[in-house]
Amino acid sequence: MVQTSVGDATVSPTPGIDPSAARAAVIDRSRAVAAARRRREEGFRWFVRLLSLAVVLGVWELYGRSVNKALFAPPSAVVSAGFEMTRSGELWSYLRGSLVVLAYGFGIALVLGIPLGVAIARSRIVDYALNWYVDAFNSTPNPFAPASASSGLTWSSHRRCPTSRPASAWRWDERWWAWSWPSSSPRSQASAT
Repeated sequence: MVQTSVGDATVSPTPGIDPSAARAAVIDRSRAVAAARRRREEGFRWFVRLLSLAVVLGVWELYGRSVNKALFAPPSAVVSAGFEMTRSGELWSYLRGSLVVLAYGFGIALVLGIPLGVAIARSRIVDYALNWYVDAFNSTPNPFAPASASSGLTWSSHRRCPTSRPASAWRWDERWWAWSWPSSSPRSQASAT
């Protein structure tokens, strides 16, 4: 009797059953088990995340109530003040000033950043002259890094790689802690391969 091995399972052909059909059944069953395991792991991952969020908010609330609220406000006070400021229209007056500054900065970044990025990518001399400024700027803290890192969206630099990938690209990465700045670490270069 001939036995066929598929992974850890051994399929013994029985009379009247095609061995390739038996192997396909084992593969299908293995895939179903793996899919169920991934679903359980994803559920457990979200359970742990939500539990840790509840614990952090609970500790913050308890500690915030025991100290001066001007120094460390509890989350309930922050949320209620946010609702009150939104309802009264006060939040929008403060937000408008911040959004105007953000729009000016974004406009300047578009007008200057895109042509400079293209020039750096296309000219070795411009790259040598300006890239070290870009690297110095990239080593400064980014206020948006925690938000984008927690969403899983990470920035990877593919510059100077012998592939046909774009100079830089966003990529989805489940390992949100693997945040890497452009051209600042060997990991960002290795991620292009």
